[in-house]
Amino acid sequence: MPTGISETDVHQAADALVAQGERPTIERIRAHLGTGSPNTVTRWLETWWQRLDERLRAGASGLAAGNPPADVAALAQQWWEVAVTHAHTVASQALGDAHAALQARTDTLTRSEAQIASERLAWAAERTELIHARDLAQRGVKDLEAHLLALGRHLDELQRQHAQVDTEREGLLGQLLAAQAAAQDATAAANAARTEREQAHRAAEDRWLQEVDRARQEAARHAAIIVQRDKAIERMTIAQADLQERLRVASVATAAAEARANTLQAVRASQPKARVVRKPKPTAATAAVRNAKRK
Repeated sequence: MPTGISETDVHQAADALVAQGERPTIERIRAHLGTGSPNTVTRWLETWWQRLDERLRAGASGLAAGNPPADVAALAQQWWEVAVTHAHTVASQALGDAHAALQARTDTLTRSEAQIASERLAWAAERTELIHARDLAQRGVKDLEAHLLALGRHLDELQRQHAQVDTEREGLLGQLLAAQAAAQDATAAANAARTEREQAHRAAEDRWLQEVDRARQEAARHAAIIVQRDKAIERMTIAQADLQERLRVASVATAAAEARANTLQAVRASQPKARVVRKPKPTAATAAVRNAKRK
């Protein structure tokens, strides 16, 4: 199955539909070709409409080969050009309005990814409306073509209005050029807005990465604090165990000293001559045990 179509394929399909008495649309061209994406068909169908007036002018020039008077043929060609120019003006104005609406929607986009996705859906809806507006313009061209057939029955009146028709044709041509310039400006503005939105998205992503790095650094700092706390607890535990061991040794030494003092008192008491027994001076170990008990 083919994966792409060319501009020539779309133009030939549009000509075939016109030959069958049908108006060329995106769905009819896709059905006629049996393939093609809507975006591609839309782009090439627009070029077909843009070149239609040139082809019609070329076809109108063939009127000179018939028997109608030259003035009548010229007036018919001029009115045909006016009608085609007006149709393009309507299509260009609809395109400009759609681009303006798209620009207004683009200006309200935020840096949130969810909102960006939502705006993309809104853009798709705007694009659908744009296609609908173009289809309306195409139907307007068909109505103008029917009107041209009626104008053919009033060529005598057109001869009297020859000068006025020339003036109106020039005015409509100027309007068409202005509308085309406005459409180009709107397209450039939409591209600029899309670039700005992409830059905003990249900036938000950079800020998110910075926040992640800051969180990692904070986690590392907390981990270091926890390690320091564990080491301090370990040192306190060791110091407490050492103090308890010192207290135990001091307690043993105090008990031994008291035992020796009691023995000495007993020996002195058994002697015949009574003497004043002085209380032994506390040793450093005994003082340490007493201080520890007071605490």
